[in-house]
Amino acid sequence: GVVAGPCSSLGLDSFQSRVLVDFGAKGRYNYTRAQLAFENLVGDYAKEDKVVATSTIGAHVRSGDFGVVLKLGKAADSLRCDFGDARVVDAPVDALAHASFWAGTETS
Repeated sequence: GVVAGPCSSLGLDSFQSRVLVDFGAKGRYNYTRAQLAFENLVGDYAKEDKVVATSTIGAHVRSGDFGVVLKLGKAADSLRCDFGDARVVDAPVDALAHASFWAGTETS
């Protein structure tokens, strides 16, 4: 489906955090963010996935740096990723891995 706008049913619980999703002939439904997922862009990577660089990418991203997927990259099999500190790069998919956690956020 495609997000069509804000929640259309003010009587629903958490209506302020819901969006209306249009599924064409199948109808329109209100969902919370927790009920939605982004479509995979390349491989099994989706928008807002947390990633870690597995090798150096360009001049400013080192192996082990954490980032977030923003969208498809310009080159085939690449993703536009934000590694913080103004380091937004098109990263080849083979230079990324899914990050299971952000550094310093591990729990015992």
